[in-house]
Amino acid sequence: MKTFLREHLFTPAPVDLEDAVVLRNLSEPEAGKILFDSFRAAINALTIQEAGTTRIEGRIRLRQMRPFRTEHRPYLAAKKSIFNRTVGESGSGGLELSFAAFLEAAPDVAAFAKNYLTVGFKLDYVKAGGDLSTYTPDFFVKTDDGTVWIVETKGREELDLPQKMARLRQWCEDATGAEENGTRYRFVYVDQDSFEQHLPQTFASLAASFTEYQAPE
Repeated sequence: MKTFLREHLFTPAPVDLEDAVVLRNLSEPEAGKILFDSFRAAINALTIQEAGTTRIEGRIRLRQMRPFRTEHRPYLAAKKSIFNRTVGESGSGGLELSFAAFLEAAPDVAAFAKNYLTVGFKLDYVKAGGDLSTYTPDFFVKTDDGTVWIVETKGREELDLPQKMARLRQWCEDATGAEENGTRYRFVYVDQDSFEQHLPQTFASLAASFTEYQAPE
């Protein structure tokens, strides 16, 4: 740490750590934050690595889930969902319920379900700051052609959204490659402003127009 303080924290470098001006600058909050962020990023780079192969170790079967309670909030009773109520999150600004209503009406959607925390489907990912965290997408959608879509809906963009979408894209690629029955997994990111301004009529048109974070095919 002394080497970092002496040779990397200040410009020009190196500095004398016994110098009164340097000691005073080291006591400032900005210096402490730079030191913390730099060491955290370096430690994460050494300890968080992607490794191994892809295989299916288990499945989440929605039809086998036990009944569970949700908070008392507005909901949609959808015939295409296995859950009798699709309850929107309090911070979604109504987007989740609007999107659920779209899925219920879309003629090419065979079934859908909200990914409640009780379902247990979440992904590990590396945040923008380098920390390891988990991410829970919003919806599962199965279209008439048998494709399973993982959908993320957002009212406003978050700092870690690119990292989440990159991880979700990789998961879909890995799951498709490991699936023995030929099921294809894809994802789509739906932002509230575009969804409300350009409301699609089918899921196919939504997938064709909401292409942010998609890899070129």
